[in-house]
Amino acid sequence: MRFLNLGASMRRREFLGALGGVAALPLSALAQQGERRRVIGLLIPSDDGSRQRGLLMGLERLGYREEQNFTLEVRSAGGRLERLPSLAGELVGAGVEVIVALNTPGTQAAIDTKAGIPIVMALVGDPIGSGFVPNLNRPGGLVTGVSNAAGEIAGKRLALLKQAIPTARRIAVFTHPDDPIRIPQLRQVEESSRALEIETKVFPVIESSSDIERAIAAAVEWKADAVFRILAQSAIAFAKLQADLLLQNRLPAMLTNRIDVQHGGLMCYYADVSEHWNQVAIYVDRILKGESPGELPVAMPTKFQFVLNLKTARALGLTIPSGILAIVDEVIE
Repeated sequence: MRFLNLGASMRRREFLGALGGVAALPLSALAQQGERRRVIGLLIPSDDGSRQRGLLMGLERLGYREEQNFTLEVRSAGGRLERLPSLAGELVGAGVEVIVALNTPGTQAAIDTKAGIPIVMALVGDPIGSGFVPNLNRPGGLVTGVSNAAGEIAGKRLALLKQAIPTARRIAVFTHPDDPIRIPQLRQVEESSRALEIETKVFPVIESSSDIERAIAAAVEWKADAVFRILAQSAIAFAKLQADLLLQNRLPAMLTNRIDVQHGGLMCYYADVSEHWNQVAIYVDRILKGESPGELPVAMPTKFQFVLNLKTARALGLTIPSGILAIVDEVIE
C-alpha cells in the first residue's frame, strides 16, 4: 500500500508501469498524442512543506512530472481551520480532478463542497467515526485514502505516558477545539484516565505561539504533572517553542510527531507513515485512470513508532522505567 502527497500544481501523464503492468510511455510520445495535463488539488490545514514534498515524491515514482503532465493546486489554511471551506471552494473553482485532503478538518471541508469531485484523504485519524466512509474495505461514494489511526491510539499514548512517569496524577490535555478528531480521542482519554486512576483536564490550543504559551501557563497553574498533546494541525511549526516551554516549566509530555521529540519534547507514539504519501499517490493515480474511489479500501497503518528523548528526561530529573526503555523504538540522546 502506498500514499499520495500533493504539494504544487501538477498534472499526470499516461504512466502505466509497475502498478498497471504496462510499460510507461515517454513524455515526448504523450505530448505528440496531445494528452491533457491533469489537475490535482491539495488541501492542507497547515504545513511546513513536508506534506507537499511527500506527495510530489509519491507522484514522481509513478511517472508524474510537475508542469509536464500534471499541475498541483495547493491551498493551505495556515493553521486557521475556519479558512478551509473557502479554500476547498477555490480548488473546485480551479477545476481540479481529485482533491487530496489532509487531516480530518481538511477532509471535512472537501466533502462539504458537494462538488462531486473524488477525494483522497491523508493522515485522517478516524474515517468511520468522523463520518467520511461507512466501511473501510468498501468505502463507497467519492472518498477513500489513508488513515493514521490517531483516533484509535489515544488511550495507548496516555498509558505509555503514565507508565513512563508513574508518579503523574494530573495530566493536562492539549487539543485544537475545532478539530473533529478530538472527539474520539478525548473519549479514549476519558476512559483511559479512569483505568489509570489519573485526573485529566482539557486546555484548548489554536496553534499559535501565544496559544501554546497560554496553555502551558494554565497547565502549570493547574499543577499538572505532565502534558498529553492530542494530534494537532500545525504543532510542527511550533515544535521548538513548545519543547522549550515545556522544559522550562518542567513538564514532561507525550507529543504527536518525531520532530517534537527531536526538538526536545520527551516522547511521542505515532503511526509510521513512511509509506503514507506513496499510497496516497497511488490512489490519486488510480482515480485519474478511471477507478472509483468507493472501490478503493481505506489504508490503515500496521506499524507504530515510540520515540523517547533521554536528554530531556535527564534535564527533567526523570528516571525512565526499564519497562519503557525495553519497548522504545528510537532513543534520542
